[in-house]
Amino acid sequence: MVNQAAGNLSMSAVSAPAVQLAAANGNIDFTNVGVVDIQGLNALNGNITVNNTGGIRTSGPVLARSGNVAMTANSPLTIGADGVSASGDITLTATNLTSAGNLTLNGPVVSSGGSVNLTAANNLVQNSAVKAANQILARSGNLMTFGPGATSDGASVVYELGGVPVQAPPDPTLTGVNTLDTGAVLPG
Repeated sequence: MVNQAAGNLSMSAVSAPAVQLAAANGNIDFTNVGVVDIQGLNALNGNITVNNTGGIRTSGPVLARSGNVAMTANSPLTIGADGVSASGDITLTATNLTSAGNLTLNGPVVSSGGSVNLTAANNLVQNSAVKAANQILARSGNLMTFGPGATSDGASVVYELGGVPVQAPPDPTLTGVNTLDTGAVLPG
C-alpha cells in the first residue's frame, strides 16, 4: 500500500498486477499497463483518476470523499462488491482498445453530489445499484444485462443501447426479460 499524507499521489508508466493507494490531501492519478487489480483507492480530499491499457478489476473500495472518480480501462472494467463512491462525478469507461470493452458492475456506484457516467464500448452488465444526486447516463455499444440487484436512482436517468434509449433498471414491464441487445425486439 502506498499512503500519501499531503500533496498529489501520481504513479505513471507502471505495470503493476495489484495496487492499493491512499491520499489524505491530494489527488490520486494512476496510469498502468497490463491487467490490474485495484485493491483499494481512497482520496480523502481529492480526485481519483485511473487510466489503464488493459483490464481493471476492483477488489476493494474506490472512494473519493471530496472529489470525482474517473476510471478508464482500455479493455474490460469490472467493479467489485465494494463499489465506487464519490462526492462528485463518477465516470467509468471500458474501451475496445486492447480487447472487448465490457463494463461489469458487481458493487454499488454512488455519487452523493454529482453525476454517474457509464460507458461500455461492448457490453454493460449491471448487478448492483447506481445512484447519483444528478444524472445517470449509461451507454453500451452492444449488449446490456441487468441482474436482479440492478437499480438506478438519479434526478435524471438515461440508458442507451447503440445510441437508442432503453428502459433503465428496475423495469417491471420487462418481467423475466433481463437482456437487451441491438437486435432484440422489446415488449411494448
